[in-house]
Amino acid sequence: MTTPKVYGAPRRCIYCGDPHYTKNDSLAKLGDEHIIPLAFGGNLLLPEASCRECERITSRLETHCIEQMVRDTREHLGLRARRHKRNRKTLSVSIDRGSGFQTERVAMRDHPAALFMFSFDPPRLLFGASDPDGAFAGRIAMRAMTDDLGARSMRLGGKVNLVRRGGFDAPIFGRMLAKIAHSFATAELGLGGFRPLLNDLILGKPTRHAAQFVGGTFEPEAKGQERNEITISLMLAVFRDYYVVRLRLFADLEMPSYLIVAGEPLIQAP
Repeated sequence: MTTPKVYGAPRRCIYCGDPHYTKNDSLAKLGDEHIIPLAFGGNLLLPEASCRECERITSRLETHCIEQMVRDTREHLGLRARRHKRNRKTLSVSIDRGSGFQTERVAMRDHPAALFMFSFDPPRLLFGASDPDGAFAGRIAMRAMTDDLGARSMRLGGKVNLVRRGGFDAPIFGRMLAKIAHSFATAELGLGGFRPLLNDLILGKPTRHAAQFVGGTFEPEAKGQERNEITISLMLAVFRDYYVVRLRLFADLEMPSYLIVAGEPLIQAP
């Protein structure tokens, strides 16, 4: 397991600014922020960085994405859940043999697994576009976890649904990407080192359309060398500078890359 990188503690909620974990207990330590979820193989830690209320909000975002993306594929991905010491011998799969989809458990050697993610157009803020109409949406990107995905599905004797019940939600996924970018920008630049743009989006408050801040890269990228890749840089766009986080989850599996506009410099260059 890769040794975690631990940043300095902000000792203030990086989302709402509250210095206390709860309103009723001024002595309780703020929650630690795993910048990329541990379930995705993340190893960046920002300690004492979230109050309980904001922690609940960001946890719900991560839980949705973890449930939809890696819960039934973590053994295929070589990941281990925090609460489980051993890998599971059987995994869930949804099969319809004529009477509707039912969840069954099959041996890992027979389990059809695929990794799902969204791909997006680049963030509209980077080229000065107006807010789009409609909800935040993207295109599904899928990678089979085994070379014989089709054969495994056929052997199960019915229609196989690889997406978990409830579906994979692009707006929630986009907010999770924003949460990762904001916490990484805070870790790298400091809590007062930039003017954040993502807090309202992360917390579900009214803001500009998510497509302004969260999107894909301008060009396709080659297969990554690491499981996850994340960097931050200052980017000039439409006569303004922005701190933009480049993020690629499961880069070694050639999954999509993202650009997330995390904030602005405190002073813009003339």
